[in-house]
Amino acid sequence: METNDVPDDFPFGISAVVPGAQPKLCVIRRAGKYFADHEGVSRRERWLLCEDLASQLVIVAVKHGRGRPSSHEETLQCIRLAVARKDWVSTAELNWVISRLRQLLAW
Repeated sequence: METNDVPDDFPFGISAVVPGAQPKLCVIRRAGKYFADHEGVSRRERWLLCEDLASQLVIVAVKHGRGRPSSHEETLQCIRLAVARKDWVSTAELNWVISRLRQLLAW
């Protein structure tokens, strides 16, 4: 897969929140070097992580639906809250994951 395999609707950039009064520059360290450009390879890596997460959450959603008589939206909201608490992905990525999960489940 190439960088252009990333869907157009996948969020761009990495949002970083760094506390303090001094200006900050958020970078990624790769192969011992620091890069401020988060596009390309990093975006693809984040997309692969989010795609994998959405695929794994299909099982969770199906089990949740069997265990409780809840609507699809309630199930997705429970999953959204659980994943948000883990802080694995940014808010924009989480929105994409939930949207992708809805697609995978055909909800």
